Amino acid sequence: PQGAAYDIGAYERSAATTGDLACAIVIPQNQFAAGATVTVSSTVEGADTTGLIYTWYLDGSDTPCASGADAASLTLTDLAPGRHTLRLDVENARSQTATYTAADAITLLPLTVYADPSGSDTFPYDTSAKAAHSINDAFNTVWKANDVTSSVIVAAGTYEVSGLLMLDMPVRLNGAGADVTILSGGGFSGRGLYLANSAAEVSGITLTGFTNTHHGAAALVLAGTLRDSRMTANSTPSMSTPSGTGVRIQGGSVLRCRIDNNVPNPNYGHTLGCGVYISGGLLEDCDIEANNCNRNQVRGRGLYIEGSGTVRNCRIHGNTERNSDDSHAVWITGSGLLENTCIYSNGMNGVYIDNGTVRNCTVYGFSH
Repeated sequence: PQGAAYDIGAYERSAATTGDLACAIVIPQNQFAAGATVTVSSTVEGADTTGLIYTWYLDGSDTPCASGADAASLTLTDLAPGRHTLRLDVENARSQTATYTAADAITLLPLTVYADPSGSDTFPYDTSAKAAHSINDAFNTVWKANDVTSSVIVAAGTYEVSGLLMLDMPVRLNGAGADVTILSGGGFSGRGLYLANSAAEVSGITLTGFTNTHHGAAALVLAGTLRDSRMTANSTPSMSTPSGTGVRIQGGSVLRCRIDNNVPNPNYGHTLGCGVYISGGLLEDCDIEANNCNRNQVRGRGLYIEGSGTVRNCRIHGNTERNSDDSHAVWITGSGLLENTCIYSNGMNGVYIDNGTVRNCTVYGFSH
């Protein structure tokens, strides 16, 4: 170790002052946003480090991109998105040489990437022609930072999701329409979508077949906007008191979506909202239909509202009971608000008001 303090991680090493000439490239980080200016430096050691001449090469070219006694560092501009390899040659006053190659040392990630089954699946997926076949490959490649908004453009097709799509930075994931852009949970067991940034946005997709053992199998919305999409045929198996199998909303907005045929399978406890659970944020202009549970003790076959959740201008229908212990199609408690909404044809029981506010709503077509 160098110095008096304890090292965290690898030991530090002083540059050798004996032996053959050797060099290395020092890179401050591996990934940058497309268009960034990248500066790298060098280190040289050996018995003779006088009169050094530095020569740099980029991506296998035989033409130097920089050379000279003052080229101990290198600044690169206008690099194309993708991976880049650097080579450094060093020569001292005695004509001794050393070389060092850093393969794929620098990666510039695009601010817009594409997913399309008909694309060439060529990293970094920064054009529609080079679009990724995997939604996760595209999503994991796009540059993400709090100071810039990036986009994932998803063409029509069915995509097997292999891991959580976490939008905790300003990222937009835009499909070609809920009828044609299908994200399937068959590739893994877990939640499909997580929104947790006020500038995050998802639109024009269907989330189906997710079997998360936590709340919100298809989507969990803490902030941002989920719009013009569908959550259908998702489940929360073997879980106590699941909530919001289609979508769980704790903040942000869910707009103009269809949430249907989501079926939690709890092993015990109450189910809170087979289709939607909302405790904060806004659910507006959505259809909640044909959601239910394979067990009893259901509070809100279609929708469960608590906390400060607001539901407005929605249609809640066809969330019918499966046994006599089923509860109401809508359950509202806390300080929640349900307004300007039509609740109809939900079988036994319509709305249960434990607390909260129901205003300007129409409830009809229930049998008890």
